[in-house]
Amino acid sequence: MFVNAILASMMGLVITIVLLAAPRAWPSLLTTNEEVIATVANVSPFLAAGIFADGFVSVGSAVLRGTGRPTVGVVCTVLTYWLIGLPLGAVLTLHLELGAKGMWIAISSAAILDAMLLTAIISTFDMGLEVERAQALVLATSPDHGAHRALPDVETNSPGKPHVR
Repeated sequence: MFVNAILASMMGLVITIVLLAAPRAWPSLLTTNEEVIATVANVSPFLAAGIFADGFVSVGSAVLRGTGRPTVGVVCTVLTYWLIGLPLGAVLTLHLELGAKGMWIAISSAAILDAMLLTAIISTFDMGLEVERAQALVLATSPDHGAHRALPDVETNSPGKPHVR
């Protein structure tokens, strides 16, 4: 998990540096329309922040899926993007008339909140126990070891502290 987080942050950092260092260069590769280029250059800092945070969201969501908690990731996404980001985007874009900049501020804010929330949840996990749990689940469902064997009894009363019996 930590290797993935480091790689995601490095990739996000590279993209962030490119977006911030040359905000007009990369949209110029796709269009010659000066208005579009200026708009993209104006939102580049927010786009960069969103891309950087999204790397952590991708890793966090994968960890939650891998630990058998995809629903937790869905709840985080609905909360941060749909219940916070979308209304914030509507206010910034429509009511405060910030246009594309307002929407990208909202999207980036939602990505940052999602990354923070996922990181907080995952930080409560006992990764040693998660490895044991994953190994037991894989072994129980492996065709070589009896695909029809019952899955191990796993208690997940606490989202961060599963127990394999």
